[in-house]
Amino acid sequence: MLNSSGIDAYLVEKKFISSNAIELCYRAEQTIRYLPGQFYSVRFTCNKQDCSRSYSVVNKQLSSLNNYEFSFVITLVEGGKASQYFSTTELGSCVTLSGPYGNLVLPKVNPKRYIMVATGAGVAPYRSMIPELTQRLNSNEDLEIVVLMGARTKEELLYADEFIDWANSNTRVKYLTLQSRDQKTEISEPTGYVQSLLPSLELDPQSDMAYVCGNPQMVDQVVKLLEEKGFPVSSVKREKYLFSAF
Repeated sequence: MLNSSGIDAYLVEKKFISSNAIELCYRAEQTIRYLPGQFYSVRFTCNKQDCSRSYSVVNKQLSSLNNYEFSFVITLVEGGKASQYFSTTELGSCVTLSGPYGNLVLPKVNPKRYIMVATGAGVAPYRSMIPELTQRLNSNEDLEIVVLMGARTKEELLYADEFIDWANSNTRVKYLTLQSRDQKTEISEPTGYVQSLLPSLELDPQSDMAYVCGNPQMVDQVVKLLEEKGFPVSSVKREKYLFSAF
Protein backbone atom coordinates (compact mmCIF):
# COMPACT_ATOMS: atom_id res chain seq x y z
CA MET A 1 0.00 0.00 0.00
CA LEU A 2 2.95 2.32 0.62
CA ASN A 3 3.94 4.49 -2.34
CA SER A 4 7.47 5.63 -1.52
CA SER A 5 8.39 6.75 -5.05
CA GLY A 6 6.02 9.70 -4.89
CA ILE A 7 2.80 10.73 -6.58
CA ASP A 8 2.50 14.02 -8.45
CA ALA A 9 -0.78 15.72 -7.58
CA TYR A 10 -2.31 19.00 -8.74
CA LEU A 11 -4.35 21.50 -6.75
CA VAL A 12 -8.00 21.45 -7.81
CA GLU A 13 -9.72 23.15 -4.87
CA LYS A 14 -8.71 25.51 -2.07
CA LYS A 15 -10.89 27.13 0.57
CA PHE A 16 -10.69 28.77 3.97
CA ILE A 17 -12.61 26.81 6.61
CA SER A 18 -11.73 29.32 9.33
CA SER A 19 -9.82 32.59 9.45
CA ASN A 20 -6.52 30.73 9.85
CA ALA A 21 -7.13 27.29 8.34
CA ILE A 22 -7.20 26.24 4.70
CA GLU A 23 -8.48 23.00 3.18
CA LEU A 24 -6.71 21.99 -0.02
CA CYS A 25 -7.65 19.23 -2.44
CA TYR A 26 -5.09 17.72 -4.81
CA ARG A 27 -5.85 15.31 -7.65
CA ALA A 28 -3.48 12.75 -9.15
CA GLU A 29 -3.60 10.54 -12.24
CA GLN A 30 -2.99 7.43 -10.15
CA THR A 31 -4.81 6.00 -7.17
CA ILE A 32 -4.14 7.59 -3.79
CA ARG A 33 -4.75 4.88 -1.21
CA TYR A 34 -4.85 5.17 2.55
CA LEU A 35 -6.63 4.04 5.68
CA PRO A 36 -8.73 6.65 7.52
CA GLY A 37 -6.43 8.34 10.04
CA GLN A 38 -3.24 8.06 7.99
CA PHE A 39 -1.17 10.90 6.55
CA TYR A 40 0.94 11.73 3.52
CA SER A 41 4.23 13.58 3.26
CA VAL A 42 3.80 16.54 0.92
CA ARG A 43 6.83 17.87 -0.96
CA PHE A 44 6.77 21.34 -2.52
CA THR A 45 9.13 24.13 -3.54
CA CYS A 46 9.02 27.46 -1.69
CA ASN A 47 11.40 30.31 -2.55
CA LYS A 48 13.50 27.89 -4.60
CA GLN A 49 13.90 25.59 -1.60
CA ASP A 50 12.60 22.02 -1.41
CA CYS A 51 10.27 21.60 1.57
CA SER A 52 8.33 18.71 3.05
CA ARG A 53 5.42 18.63 5.52
CA SER A 54 3.12 15.87 6.70
CA TYR A 55 -0.67 16.22 6.61
CA SER A 56 -3.46 13.86 7.63
CA VAL A 57 -5.99 12.75 5.05
CA VAL A 58 -9.24 14.62 5.68
CA ASN A 59 -11.21 13.00 2.83
CA LYS A 60 -14.52 11.62 4.06
CA GLN A 61 -15.28 8.43 2.13
CA LEU A 62 -15.71 4.74 2.80
CA SER A 63 -13.03 3.40 0.46
CA SER A 64 -9.92 4.78 -1.21
CA LEU A 65 -9.66 1.94 -3.73
CA ASN A 66 -10.72 4.18 -6.63
CA ASN A 67 -9.69 7.49 -5.11
CA TYR A 68 -7.60 10.03 -6.98
CA GLU A 69 -7.87 12.94 -4.55
CA PHE A 70 -6.07 13.89 -1.37
CA SER A 71 -7.48 16.65 0.83
CA PHE A 72 -5.83 18.07 3.92
CA VAL A 73 -6.02 21.03 6.27
CA ILE A 74 -3.25 23.46 7.12
CA THR A 75 -3.34 25.86 10.05
CA LEU A 76 -1.51 29.04 9.06
CA VAL A 77 1.55 29.94 11.11
CA GLU A 78 3.07 33.39 10.81
CA GLY A 79 6.42 33.14 9.04
CA GLY A 80 5.95 29.47 8.17
CA LYS A 81 7.15 28.34 4.76
CA ALA A 82 4.28 25.90 4.36
CA SER A 83 1.81 28.61 5.37
CA GLN A 84 3.37 31.01 2.87
CA TYR A 85 3.29 28.44 0.10
CA PHE A 86 -0.18 26.97 0.58
CA SER A 87 -1.85 30.32 1.24
CA THR A 88 -0.58 31.74 -2.04
CA THR A 89 -0.37 28.68 -4.31
CA GLU A 90 -2.77 28.68 -7.25
CA LEU A 91 -5.01 26.02 -8.78
CA GLY A 92 -3.01 23.70 -10.99
CA SER A 93 0.16 23.87 -8.90
CA CYS A 94 1.92 20.55 -8.29
CA VAL A 95 3.16 18.79 -5.14
CA THR A 96 4.61 15.32 -4.67
CA LEU A 97 2.98 12.94 -2.21
CA SER A 98 4.61 9.99 -0.49
CA GLY A 99 2.89 7.59 1.86
CA PRO A 100 0.56 6.75 3.39
CA TYR A 101 2.07 6.69 6.87
CA GLY A 102 0.85 6.49 10.44
CA ASN A 103 -0.87 4.10 12.83
CA LEU A 104 -3.72 6.36 13.93
CA VAL A 105 -6.16 3.94 12.31
CA LEU A 106 -9.20 1.99 13.41
CA PRO A 107 -8.71 -1.56 14.75
CA LYS A 108 -10.31 -4.60 13.17
CA VAL A 109 -12.23 -5.30 16.38
CA ASN A 110 -14.11 -2.44 18.00
CA PRO A 111 -13.74 -1.50 21.65
CA LYS A 112 -16.92 -0.69 23.53
CA ARG A 113 -16.19 3.02 23.21
CA TYR A 114 -13.91 5.21 21.11
CA ILE A 115 -12.67 8.39 22.79
CA MET A 116 -11.18 10.78 20.25
CA VAL A 117 -9.40 13.88 21.51
CA ALA A 118 -8.16 16.64 19.23
CA THR A 119 -7.04 20.24 19.04
CA GLY A 120 -7.04 22.41 15.92
CA ALA A 121 -6.31 20.53 12.69
CA GLY A 122 -5.83 17.39 14.79
CA VAL A 123 -9.50 16.67 14.15
CA ALA A 124 -8.74 15.95 10.47
CA PRO A 125 -8.11 12.19 10.85
CA TYR A 126 -11.35 11.80 12.83
CA ARG A 127 -13.30 13.47 10.02
CA SER A 128 -11.90 10.92 7.58
CA MET A 129 -13.11 8.14 9.91
CA ILE A 130 -16.75 9.28 10.04
CA PRO A 131 -18.05 7.07 7.17
CA GLU A 132 -16.41 3.90 8.52
CA LEU A 133 -17.37 4.68 12.12
CA THR A 134 -20.96 5.25 11.02
CA GLN A 135 -20.95 1.87 9.32
CA ARG A 136 -19.59 0.28 12.50
CA LEU A 137 -22.26 2.00 14.60
CA ASN A 138 -24.94 0.59 12.30
CA SER A 139 -23.61 -2.95 12.69
CA ASN A 140 -22.86 -2.79 16.43
CA GLU A 141 -25.63 -1.50 18.66
CA ASP A 142 -23.35 -1.37 21.72
CA LEU A 143 -20.63 0.80 20.19
CA GLU A 144 -20.24 4.39 21.45
CA ILE A 145 -18.09 7.27 20.20
CA VAL A 146 -17.04 10.43 22.01
CA VAL A 147 -15.20 13.22 20.16
CA LEU A 148 -13.56 15.86 22.34
CA MET A 149 -12.44 18.93 20.42
CA GLY A 150 -10.46 21.86 21.75
CA ALA A 151 -9.56 25.17 20.11
CA ARG A 152 -8.66 28.73 21.04
CA THR A 153 -11.98 30.11 19.82
CA LYS A 154 -15.31 28.73 18.64
CA GLU A 155 -14.50 29.71 15.05
CA GLU A 156 -11.42 27.46 15.17
CA LEU A 157 -13.45 24.32 15.95
CA LEU A 158 -12.85 22.88 12.49
CA TYR A 159 -15.67 20.89 10.87
CA ALA A 160 -17.84 21.50 13.93
CA ASP A 161 -21.07 21.54 11.90
CA GLU A 162 -20.31 18.09 10.47
CA PHE A 163 -19.58 16.58 13.87
CA ILE A 164 -22.69 18.21 15.35
CA ASP A 165 -24.82 16.77 12.54
CA TRP A 166 -23.24 13.36 13.05
CA ALA A 167 -23.97 13.44 16.79
CA ASN A 168 -27.53 14.66 16.18
CA SER A 169 -28.16 11.76 13.81
CA ASN A 170 -26.92 9.09 16.23
CA THR A 171 -27.53 9.03 19.97
CA ARG A 172 -24.39 6.94 20.53
CA VAL A 173 -22.13 9.71 19.20
CA LYS A 174 -21.17 12.61 21.46
CA TYR A 175 -19.35 15.73 20.34
CA LEU A 176 -18.00 17.87 23.17
CA THR A 177 -15.99 21.06 22.72
CA LEU A 178 -14.08 23.55 24.81
CA GLN A 179 -12.38 26.82 23.91
CA SER A 180 -9.33 28.12 25.74
CA ARG A 181 -10.08 31.79 25.16
CA ASP A 182 -13.04 33.69 26.58
CA GLN A 183 -15.87 34.22 24.13
CA LYS A 184 -17.41 37.68 24.01
CA THR A 185 -21.00 36.57 23.66
CA GLU A 186 -24.22 37.43 25.41
CA ILE A 187 -24.28 33.98 27.00
CA SER A 188 -21.23 33.11 29.07
CA GLU A 189 -19.64 29.87 27.90
CA PRO A 190 -17.18 27.71 29.86
CA THR A 191 -13.56 27.93 28.76
CA GLY A 192 -10.55 25.73 29.32
CA TYR A 193 -8.47 23.03 27.71
CA VAL A 194 -9.97 19.96 26.08
CA GLN A 195 -8.16 17.52 28.39
CA SER A 196 -10.23 18.85 31.31
CA LEU A 197 -13.27 17.11 29.77
CA LEU A 198 -11.83 13.63 30.23
CA PRO A 199 -12.66 13.10 33.96
CA SER A 200 -16.37 13.48 33.23
CA LEU A 201 -16.36 10.45 30.91
CA GLU A 202 -15.89 7.74 33.56
CA LEU A 203 -12.94 6.32 31.67
CA ASP A 204 -12.64 2.54 31.52
CA PRO A 205 -9.21 1.22 30.48
CA GLN A 206 -10.72 -2.24 29.94
CA SER A 207 -13.29 -1.22 27.33
CA ASP A 208 -12.29 2.21 25.97
CA MET A 209 -9.85 2.97 23.16
CA ALA A 210 -8.40 6.48 23.03
CA TYR A 211 -7.12 8.49 20.08
CA VAL A 212 -5.20 11.72 20.73
CA CYS A 213 -4.14 14.10 17.97
CA GLY A 214 -3.01 17.71 17.84
CA ASN A 215 -0.95 20.04 20.00
CA PRO A 216 2.06 18.16 21.48
CA GLN A 217 1.51 19.51 24.99
CA MET A 218 -2.13 18.40 24.92
CA VAL A 219 -1.17 14.97 23.59
CA ASP A 220 1.40 14.45 26.34
CA GLN A 221 -1.01 15.54 29.08
CA VAL A 222 -3.85 13.34 27.84
CA VAL A 223 -1.60 10.31 27.41
CA LYS A 224 -0.23 10.80 30.94
CA LEU A 225 -3.76 11.01 32.33
CA LEU A 226 -4.75 7.83 30.49
CA GLU A 227 -1.66 6.01 31.75
CA GLU A 228 -2.53 7.01 35.30
CA LYS A 229 -6.00 5.58 34.73
CA GLY A 230 -4.47 2.25 33.75
CA PHE A 231 -4.86 2.36 29.97
CA PRO A 232 -2.54 -0.15 28.28
CA VAL A 233 -0.29 1.09 25.47
CA SER A 234 -2.37 -0.85 22.92
CA SER A 235 -5.48 1.17 23.82
CA VAL A 236 -3.97 4.61 23.22
CA LYS A 237 -3.11 5.89 19.73
CA ARG A 238 -1.45 9.28 19.44
CA GLU A 239 -0.14 11.70 16.85
CA LYS A 240 1.46 15.09 17.50
CA TYR A 241 1.02 18.04 15.14
CA LEU A 242 4.15 20.17 15.11
CA PHE A 243 3.85 23.68 13.71
CA SER A 244 7.00 24.97 12.06
CA ALA A 245 7.82 28.57 11.30
CA PHE A 246 10.72 27.48 9.11
